[in-house]
Amino acid sequence: MTIENIVDRKPKFEDYEPLTRSRGSKDDYEEKYSSDVGFQPDFKSKKETEPTAFSATESRPPASFQPQPTKVIFRRGHALSTVGLFLFTFVLYFRPYEIIPALSFMSNIAFWLAVFTVLVYVPTQLALEGSITIKVPEVKFVVLLGAATVASIPFAVDPSIAGASVIDYLKVVVIFIVLVNVIRTEKRLHALMALSILAAIISSIYAVGDYATGNLAMRAERIKGFLGNLFDNPNDLALHLVTMVPLVLTMALGTKAISKKILYVGLALLFAGGIVATTSRGGLLGFGLVMAVLGWKLARRYRVVMGGIGLGLMLLIVLFGPGGLKSRIAAGNDASAVNRTDDLKRSVFLSIRHPIVGLGMSCYPLYSNTGHATHNGYTQVSVECGMAALVFYVLFLVTPIRRLSQIRSNAPPGKRGRMEYLMIGIETSIIGYMIASFFLSVAFLWYAYYLVGYAVVLRRLAERSGFSSLGSAKPVTNSGSSAPRVQQVMARDSV
Repeated sequence: MTIENIVDRKPKFEDYEPLTRSRGSKDDYEEKYSSDVGFQPDFKSKKETEPTAFSATESRPPASFQPQPTKVIFRRGHALSTVGLFLFTFVLYFRPYEIIPALSFMSNIAFWLAVFTVLVYVPTQLALEGSITIKVPEVKFVVLLGAATVASIPFAVDPSIAGASVIDYLKVVVIFIVLVNVIRTEKRLHALMALSILAAIISSIYAVGDYATGNLAMRAERIKGFLGNLFDNPNDLALHLVTMVPLVLTMALGTKAISKKILYVGLALLFAGGIVATTSRGGLLGFGLVMAVLGWKLARRYRVVMGGIGLGLMLLIVLFGPGGLKSRIAAGNDASAVNRTDDLKRSVFLSIRHPIVGLGMSCYPLYSNTGHATHNGYTQVSVECGMAALVFYVLFLVTPIRRLSQIRSNAPPGKRGRMEYLMIGIETSIIGYMIASFFLSVAFLWYAYYLVGYAVVLRRLAERSGFSSLGSAKPVTNSGSSAPRVQQVMARDSV
C-alpha cells in the first residue's frame, strides 16, 4: 500500500471509537506533523524530491510510520456504557415509577442501572485507555473531595448518618467519572444534555400551570415540583432552571435554522416563567446575574451595556412579576430568611471550630437551631467535611470555567461557531449554579456534577478537533490556503 493510498483513503466516521489503534497508523503520522499549523503534508512531492528515501520499499513509508494490523477488541468503544449512563440519567431525572403507579416495582431501577453501567465501563475503559479514567483536574478534585468525605466518617458526630450519606455521594463521584470518559462525541453530549433540558421543560410547564391555577402544594404557599426528587423543592427546581437558561440561549445562537432559534428562545422564556413560578429569591437572583454574565460573555463590544440589560431584566421581573414573588422579596425578615441567616452564621462558626474533617456529612442539622441544613452549598462542605474539602469543591467548579475560557481565547478569528457558543453556555451555567447554590444545600447532589461533566467533555472534543471547527472562518495557513487536511479530518471526527 502506498503513501498516497493511506492519505487519500476516505475515512469512515461513526459515533464510536475503536478500543485500540494501530501502532504507527495514519492518525499518528498526521498528529506528529500537525503541530505546525501551516503544515500540509505533500507526500507526492516528497517522493519526487527524495527518490532514494523509499527506494528500498518502492514508495513505502518509513518503518516507524508503517501501519501494523491490530485487532479491535470491541467495535463500539463505550457504546454500551453510554446506553447505561443515558438510562440511569433518565430514571434519575424523571422517576417514572413515581409518575406511573403500575411501575412502582421499579423503585430500585436507578441503582441497578448504575451497577450495570459501572460493570460495563470498567473493563471497556481499561481496554481502551489502559487506566480507569482520563487524567483531568476535575476528576482529581472530585476524587479528593470524595476522599475527604470518607475521612470524615470516623470523626463524625454520628458516624452512621455520615456513613450512609457518604455512600450516596460516592455514587455521584463514580457516575461523574463514567460520564467524562464515555461521552466522546457531540451526538452523545447533546443526547445527555437533552435529558436535562427535557426535565426543565416538563417541570416549568407544570410549575407555571400550578402557579396560575393556585395549586400551591407546598404548605399552601408555593408550588411543588412535578417530577420530584431533584426537582421537588421549588428552590432546587429554580436552581436547575437557572442553569438551563444559558444552555438553550447559546444553542439558539449556535444554530442557523430559524425554527430551532425560535424553539430555543421559547424554551428560555418558559424556563424564566418557571423560575418566577417557584417564587425562589435565590433563583431570581441567580437568573438575573446569569443573564448579566451571559450578556458580558457574548458581547464583543458594549459589555457593560449587555450586563446591565441582564440585571435590568431581573428588576423588571421584580416590579411587574406576580404578587407571590414580590411579597417574598419584600418580606426580607420572614421566618425563612431569619432561619437561613442563623444557619449560615452557625455553619461558618462550626467550620472554624472543626476545620480538619468537619462534623461529618449530613450531621450539621444536629447542631442547627431549627434542625435544617446549612442552606449554603459552600458552608455545607466546610462544616461537614472540613476546609480542605471546601477547597477541592471550589476548584472542581472553577477549573472547567477557566479551562473553557482559555480554549475560547485561542479560537480563530471570525464568527463564532456552535461549539464556542455552547462553551459560553456551559461556563455561564456553572456560574449560575455557583450563585444559586449560595442559598441551597446542594453541594453533594447531582446538579453541578452533570454541568462540570458537560464542560470536560466539550473541552476534550474541542482539543481533539484542534479547535478548527469552532470558528466559521477557516484558519489561515502559512501558504495562505485553507486548513490542512489533518485538521479537517480531526474536525469531522469530533462530531
